[in-house]
Amino acid sequence: MDLEKSLNPRDIHQFAIQKVAKLLLNPDDLENNLIPIRNKLNQDKLLIDSQLKIDAQRLIDNVQEGLEKLGSTNHQMEKVKQDMHKAHILCYEAQSLISNYDRVKNISIAHRNFEQTETFYQQVQEFQDKWGYVSKLLNDAEARVLSSHSTANGSSGAPPGANFDINLLPIHYNLRKLEEFREKAGQYMQTDDFDVYSTLNMMFSELDKLVEQFDKFLWQGVASQLYEIVLNNRNHLVVQLVKIVEVEEKADYKLEKSKKRDERLEKHNDGSKRQVDGGSSALTFGGLASTSSSRNAGGRFGGSTGLGGDSEITQRKPKYYKAKLVDEIRSCVRRRMDAVFQEQDKADGVSGSKGVDVEKLKHMTQLVKEDLEFVQEEIVPCFPPSYDCFGVFSKEYHFLVTERTDPLVEQPGLLEGGDIVHLLQWSREHQMVMRKELRIPREHLESPPLLRGQEERLAQSLLDIICRNVDQWFRNDLAAKTRVFIERVEPPTVYYKYYTMNIPSIIFKIIREQVELIKDSNRAKLLCDFFSQIRILLGHNHQAWNRIMEEETERQIKKPDEVIPGLVDYAIALINDMYQCIQETDSLIKSLEGSLTRTYKERADTDLNGMSDDLNRVLQFCIECLVDIVYSDLGEVIDMLFTPAWYKDDLLHPVIKTLEDYCSDFEANLNKDLIPQLTNAMMERFVIEYLDSVHTNKKVTFKVNKAEAKIRDEVRMASRFFMKFVGRNAITEAFRPIEFLVSLIEQPPSVIVIEFLNVKNKFPDVPIAFIEDVLSRRSDASKSNFKAIIENLRGDSKNAANMIVVNPTIFSKLRSYK
Repeated sequence: MDLEKSLNPRDIHQFAIQKVAKLLLNPDDLENNLIPIRNKLNQDKLLIDSQLKIDAQRLIDNVQEGLEKLGSTNHQMEKVKQDMHKAHILCYEAQSLISNYDRVKNISIAHRNFEQTETFYQQVQEFQDKWGYVSKLLNDAEARVLSSHSTANGSSGAPPGANFDINLLPIHYNLRKLEEFREKAGQYMQTDDFDVYSTLNMMFSELDKLVEQFDKFLWQGVASQLYEIVLNNRNHLVVQLVKIVEVEEKADYKLEKSKKRDERLEKHNDGSKRQVDGGSSALTFGGLASTSSSRNAGGRFGGSTGLGGDSEITQRKPKYYKAKLVDEIRSCVRRRMDAVFQEQDKADGVSGSKGVDVEKLKHMTQLVKEDLEFVQEEIVPCFPPSYDCFGVFSKEYHFLVTERTDPLVEQPGLLEGGDIVHLLQWSREHQMVMRKELRIPREHLESPPLLRGQEERLAQSLLDIICRNVDQWFRNDLAAKTRVFIERVEPPTVYYKYYTMNIPSIIFKIIREQVELIKDSNRAKLLCDFFSQIRILLGHNHQAWNRIMEEETERQIKKPDEVIPGLVDYAIALINDMYQCIQETDSLIKSLEGSLTRTYKERADTDLNGMSDDLNRVLQFCIECLVDIVYSDLGEVIDMLFTPAWYKDDLLHPVIKTLEDYCSDFEANLNKDLIPQLTNAMMERFVIEYLDSVHTNKKVTFKVNKAEAKIRDEVRMASRFFMKFVGRNAITEAFRPIEFLVSLIEQPPSVIVIEFLNVKNKFPDVPIAFIEDVLSRRSDASKSNFKAIIENLRGDSKNAANMIVVNPTIFSKLRSYK
């Protein structure tokens, strides 16, 4: 397919166009480069044509040579056929020249059968001796193995394995020779003589018993004790075992190959049988029959199929020693692990322990590691690489480990959080040990997977359990804290000179404990999911505190005489706790440095920073409520601003005095880091209340040449107070809207429009209604003059209405003009 595409004429044509386009990029190339390019292409074409001619000629020569050899081969085959036909004719004609040819042939066959019978008789006599010799060797080996067992069990004073020094190769070699003799003797079992058949049958049945005894000894006596053999430095015995397996595997392979060949021949001949005639067969040149045909032609052991036929007694059967060896290795591993598991189960029964015992899991991993290291160092060198001995051991150990641990995850909902953490932690550590230290391939550890591949399901169950518990703990703590906050029986607790309700100490103790628990599971995704859920759960707490703070503040403002005292102190404690929660969150973010990958760290930081922002919003709301409480005590004074009483009395002095009293409490009980933030909020509220009074207070009048002077005096007084907590630049910027108020009062009507435009550039959100209120309350206000001014201001305001307010100023916070 690719070749066809590459030879597509359209593609070739397109490629040629692209090639020419690259060579002729500029118009000058047609004049300067065209002739050299054409000459070069002609030279390339001549070279290619000559090369094609040479290759074509070489191909023609090779074909011609092949045809000549084929012709000579046919000639030689014909000559061989003619020579064979001549030989056949000469042999057939020679038979008539020899007198009594048939008699001579029968005597020859009888002589050959006699020699074979004599040889077989001698082999039968030797068979009994060899059988006895092999039986003695096998019995001696079994006795040594039994002696080794008793030594290992402590019934002897000798060291374990002292009598386990046996040699399997002579036993197997002689036994294999006996089996080969039985296979060759199969032809003698094809006889009608019942005595011969029964004698051979009985003799070979004894051999079968000996073979069964050897098999049982080989697998149950030797292979089943691989660990004990190697531990007692009998590695050569394992090598002998492997050698025996290889010999038997080769014999099985030959047998299988022979069966397949016989099946092909039987299928090819369609079940027909060849009959060999002594004097006229086309396949017997000169009447010389094959050995098997001669036997069937006469002799004691010739004739028709007798009692034996293809006797099952003499026919070899596959032994599958390699498969048995693999099965025995698995059985050894299982017996070893079963003994360990039984000890653990017995210990559990005595102690009555339940749940997941992480120490036993770790002990199991350590045992598997030590065993596989032992296998790798001592047993694997005894096996050929093709056996993948270490793979067989490692797979079986892994299978038994999964078989042991799978029941633990059958019902994840019944596991406790600590159990799930232990399982996840053990699973990760176990796989790390297997892969990193023992170099076991990943695919071997995934078939079957540990914990049935339910790590994610377990992690989700763990997250559900943790979040469920944390939610309950948060609810209980919130119920207790809100009850204390509302009832206010006693003053808040003082911790490091600051009021507190111990909210962060409890909440973040819970959070840190769960974080450490999840870290033990070594699952970064689970930790990030936990932070996401914690943010949601804390969001419920934030909503509750906002609601309670709002309700208590509203009661304090509307019905101060009916409210339980101490709301300000508890508000300070709540603000301190929210700030401490923010610091704890920042500390938690720093603690994650280096423990998470970049992707998970970014996700965790996003959730934790979001949680910090949520806490900061609660803190800001509580500060606003506290400021509301403070200024609710100043309501009567604020209501008299810019009224006739304001011109007579010094109303700002009691305001500043009240603020000083509150700030002294704040300095004593509020976190020092929050003092600037709170005083900034109080200063901003002072400006808002000052400006809002223009609209809310009744009988407001701005006396020209008096109001502006008094306002400036009050601004200086307020600035001196707030300068104790806030910088000069912040104060100047905060009181700039009041300066605008002064300019509206003192400026002559002719320049008010210009002043408005200047202010509009600095405060684009200044309400036009506010300017109307100020101008309409000026003592020199004239309806005719100021009406025209206001109309001009409204026109300018409409032209500026499409301006986008990027950063709202304090004028957007005026409650009277929303």
